[in-house]
Amino acid sequence: MLVAATIVTVLNNSMITVVLASVGRDLSATPSDLGWTATGYLRPFAAGNALAGRLSDRVSLRRVFTLGLVVFAVGTVAAATAPTVTWLIIARGVQGAGGSVVPALSAVAIARVFQAGRRGPLLARELDTAQRLTRLLPDVIAANRAAAFRCCRRSCDRHPLAHAYRAGVADQRLPPRTGGNCLPFHHGSRVLPHGRNASARPEAPLCPGARSPTETVALTRRAKLVPRVTGARVYCGAMDLLVLGGTAWLGREVAAQAVARGHAVTCVARGQAGQFAEGCRSVIADRDRPDAYDAVVDQRWDAVFDVARQPGHVRRAVTALEPVAGRIVYVSSGNVYASQRELGQDEDAPLLLPLASDVMESMQHYGEAKAACEQATLRGFGADRAMVARVGLIGGPGDEFGRSGYWPWRFAHPSSPEGAVLVPDDPQVPTAVIDVRDLAAWLVRCAEAGAAGIYNAAAHPRPLTDHLAVARTVAGHTGPVMAVPPRWLTEHGVQMWMGPKSLPLWIDDPDWYGLNARSTDRARAAGLTTRPLEDTLADTLAWEETRPHQGPHGAGLTDDEEHQLLGTLAEDTQ
Repeated sequence: MLVAATIVTVLNNSMITVVLASVGRDLSATPSDLGWTATGYLRPFAAGNALAGRLSDRVSLRRVFTLGLVVFAVGTVAAATAPTVTWLIIARGVQGAGGSVVPALSAVAIARVFQAGRRGPLLARELDTAQRLTRLLPDVIAANRAAAFRCCRRSCDRHPLAHAYRAGVADQRLPPRTGGNCLPFHHGSRVLPHGRNASARPEAPLCPGARSPTETVALTRRAKLVPRVTGARVYCGAMDLLVLGGTAWLGREVAAQAVARGHAVTCVARGQAGQFAEGCRSVIADRDRPDAYDAVVDQRWDAVFDVARQPGHVRRAVTALEPVAGRIVYVSSGNVYASQRELGQDEDAPLLLPLASDVMESMQHYGEAKAACEQATLRGFGADRAMVARVGLIGGPGDEFGRSGYWPWRFAHPSSPEGAVLVPDDPQVPTAVIDVRDLAAWLVRCAEAGAAGIYNAAAHPRPLTDHLAVARTVAGHTGPVMAVPPRWLTEHGVQMWMGPKSLPLWIDDPDWYGLNARSTDRARAAGLTTRPLEDTLADTLAWEETRPHQGPHGAGLTDDEEHQLLGTLAEDTQ
């Protein structure tokens, strides 16, 4: 009993972090309030330890011990029912006063009850038992601290120092923050300025419970979080992220990657495109309705992710969420550019005119719709709080469009007994398939780092012939490859790029070659990395093999279509 009581009263100082996030949100606590809530227990606890032994000598060890437990219990109930943060801090003090007698009188009780020869082993056994039990708790406590980190981050923008910090940024006395919503140098009640030597700065921001930047990193590692380090600055990795969508391909992968990196993720979707990622909170809502965001505007979000293509969806989301979100990451498309002919153009190339309507009626206006979404995002959040990723062709496991899965599948499952596969003979066509997992991971890292600006996000361009060779190798194909000219394909009704009776990735129009050959230097500098094409196609083929309805889908030739075309080709060559 002595061991149990000692552990509960001592660890109560650390276990408060379980509810710090809720305290900050529900009681509108400031960072200073949260500090007093955490330390309000420790101060009377330390003072009471010195008085408990003396009091037990004057009264009775049993009575003082029982009184301490009663006071601790009363303080616990009062803390659980506190209506304001002030009452919570007072209740925490009562807890500390009552709990202070337990560890002190535990040693006194052993000294009084047992003979001198047995006291040492018993105290050692008590200490050993406590250590064994508490050894199980550090990861749990550290994980609970992550909730406090998020609460602190949400509170910082409401902190009075935020105004002083923004003023310092405006007149260039302080550096702009580079991630999250925390004031980068707020500690206690001071705004700490930069020194001239970045490598010698001692004033890195600290997470709650950390006494140094090194301990901050240790805490986040124990909680399986990812600390963000920029120069001498260390940022807590746990963030509150809102994903608009989250059930379709890319949105679900973004949510899954964010959860895996230790963030708290909420997805807003109709729930009709698929399952939500495991570990995220789901909010069912229809973005066509004006109340779509009512369930998520009552808290602070570190970042919002949006992949929508309907301008009205994005415009309403920006209006509703800009006041409560630190920043936004919008996934756009390379289709926004006015010209797709030039190779190697960067993000400064001219764009299509944004769609004025809220609704894109046809995919023919996809580029204009995405341009309108970009415009709404940048106007609403501003250039310093918005990131726009103009994405190229996405591939990888889960590609229901079939563009990245068709070729490895076809080489693995030829339609003819001879194993022949029909391919376009057009070596000048560029391709650039970015793996959905690489894209999603980069988007999450950009949100962590507070990246802003516009980026072309795509894989390194490579000729279509190279892509086909990789797909053939991955599939283990050894049959003949029937390469035919583009003119022959169009004459026989074969479509390019995607759709029914098509050959994916093939483009029979030089005016569109630039779609897969834009400059990605800016994104690479911002940390975009892409895995080898071999890995992407191999994993995509493995996923294709698990689909309930196997075979071409969304793009490509059916077995009958390819078999018929191969027969026609054989007749033409006789």
